Amino acid sequence: ETTAVWVSIDVPNEQPPGLYEGEIIINATKADTGSSSQCLGKAEKHQQFTELRNCLDALEPIDGKPLDEVVERVKSATTSLRKVLLSSSFSEFFSDNGPVDMMDEDAISNLSVRVKLRLTVWDFIIPTTPSLPAVFGISDTVIEDRFGVEHGSSEWYDALEQHFKWLLQYRISPYFCRWGDSMRVLTYTSPWPADHPKSDEYFSDPRLAAYAVPHSPVVSWYRVSCMLTSLSNDAAKDYLQKEVEILRTKSHWKKAYFYLWDEPLNMEQYESLCNMASEVHAYAPDARVLTTYYCGPSDAPLAPTPFEAFLKVPKFLRPHTQIYCTRYLLLILAQRVL
Repeated sequence: ETTAVWVSIDVPNEQPPGLYEGEIIINATKADTGSSSQCLGKAEKHQQFTELRNCLDALEPIDGKPLDEVVERVKSATTSLRKVLLSSSFSEFFSDNGPVDMMDEDAISNLSVRVKLRLTVWDFIIPTTPSLPAVFGISDTVIEDRFGVEHGSSEWYDALEQHFKWLLQYRISPYFCRWGDSMRVLTYTSPWPADHPKSDEYFSDPRLAAYAVPHSPVVSWYRVSCMLTSLSNDAAKDYLQKEVEILRTKSHWKKAYFYLWDEPLNMEQYESLCNMASEVHAYAPDARVLTTYYCGPSDAPLAPTPFEAFLKVPKFLRPHTQIYCTRYLLLILAQRVL
């Protein structure tokens, strides 16, 4: 079996700077009960017998063998012997001779695993407000599935708040998202409406460098109720207008941005993105819209090559986008070099 171990080291603020070294020892334990332990002991003996016999088989017929083959046989035998010595049968003798150095091959031992750690503590202080805004997206559906919470429930709000606070302590500005059709995305930093005290608490936190404003209601029941009425489009616009009007009166409005679409692919998606951005700018001309992109619409290339098209996307998106983001810049540069 393979087991993953997560180690988190909490360094207190008063820890002096320097290089710290240590070791983590992970021991495997076995239940010592009745016949099962006796049977297990017999299986271990048989395994040790097999490994020792393999050592002899590897070392005995070496006369006349090439030197490099002899060396490989010795290495193989050494590894097998080390596994036997590190088995639980000889654990009582470890303290007498000190710890045995482990090789990479010994990691499969069922006795213990020793992991050496080196931790460097730097003499610096993270600023309250990061100079370079860094945002991090979390799918709310993943949280719902992982924590078993229902969308819009009190447990759902608690789970989102835990993720928000955890990332914020590292000066990472989180946003939550829910995917729609054709990579349309609903993004929000606060699941509460703009007039809720919690939203103002979130957005006013000096550690938060940027926050995403949703273009439509976050909670499903409200979004569904809007869709079921004949005035669904007007209701959604009313929601957006109300949110923007409230936020524009706040001092933290300069942190706000709208993330409407993730990497539009064709002209239809680009047109939909621009229409959504126009609705936002109709209520707030100074609003910032963030768009991630690759190299423009695939069905209407902006230039002969992907790299040239990539350079023209910002101009193509103006004035509908104010923040441009691409995750594939290095890939495009590599393609250009090759």
